[in-house]
Amino acid sequence: MIPHENEGEYDSITYQGEQTVLNRANTEHNNMYITSKQQAVIVNENGKWYIEDKSELQTTYLYVSGKREIHSGDIILLGNRRFIFEE
Repeated sequence: MIPHENEGEYDSITYQGEQTVLNRANTEHNNMYITSKQQAVIVNENGKWYIEDKSELQTTYLYVSGKREIHSGDIILLGNRRFIFEE
C-alpha cells in the first residue's frame, strides 16, 4: 500500500494462490471507498498476472477494458488508495 501524504509506512500485503479477490477485508479494512464484496480479481494464467475490475461502481483504475496483464511495479487504485503490485 502506498501511504498518503503525512502517513507512515505500511507493511506489505501477501496473497497466496493463483487467484485473489481483492476487497475491503483483505486490503484496507476501514476504507469505505473499497468494495466489501469484490473490488477486483488478480489471477495468474500461464505465468502472467492479470487484474479485472469486479466493482459495481467500476472504481478499480488501470484505465483498461477487460482483463489486463500486470507487472511488478504497476500501481493499482482501489477506491481512494493506491497499491503497488509486486510479484
